[in-house]
Amino acid sequence: MEGGDNSLYRVLNKTLRSENRREVVPWFGFLKLFDTALSKLPAVQECVWRGVAGDISQQFKEGDKLTWWSISSCSVSLKVVQDFLGSEENATLFMIEVKNAKNINGYTNYPDEQEVLLRPGTQLRVKDNALHHKGGLHVVHLAEVCDGHEAQLPNAMASLNLSSKSENKSASSKYKIHCFIHTFLLHEYISK
Repeated sequence: MEGGDNSLYRVLNKTLRSENRREVVPWFGFLKLFDTALSKLPAVQECVWRGVAGDISQQFKEGDKLTWWSISSCSVSLKVVQDFLGSEENATLFMIEVKNAKNINGYTNYPDEQEVLLRPGTQLRVKDNALHHKGGLHVVHLAEVCDGHEAQLPNAMASLNLSSKSENKSASSKYKIHCFIHTFLLHEYISK
């Protein structure tokens, strides 16, 4: 799913990670369609892996709860993730216990990657402080947090009615859009 610097994946994730939450508003229609499609796939409940070049392990302290706003590509295969660690001296390997990841293996150009996706807004808890291997590998153990609120964003997206003609929007539809935007923009503050 990665692609080049201007790929949909990279541009969308850059926007989702932006501190300015209003930059995401133009993407709501796409995100609704994407989330609806993902919701049709069965949930993956196992340990998945994500590798990134460089040491970012210092950002993750035991017990911390965090939200990954981007669409995160992971794999059920540790061997596959090894290629994403880069050739640099330092790399960070995430071991993530997931409960709601989505297996897209049958829908990707790279079926050998055994790819699963974490949805935007996935909440995670740092299980342990990072393991620092002498060779420069830093392992971070995360677990998906399922506290009953994980369905709020998908449910808000599912109830969102979008119309291409603004004059066709009913008061109810405008209210749903307002509630969705409010939920999305304030979700980070509510979860703290």
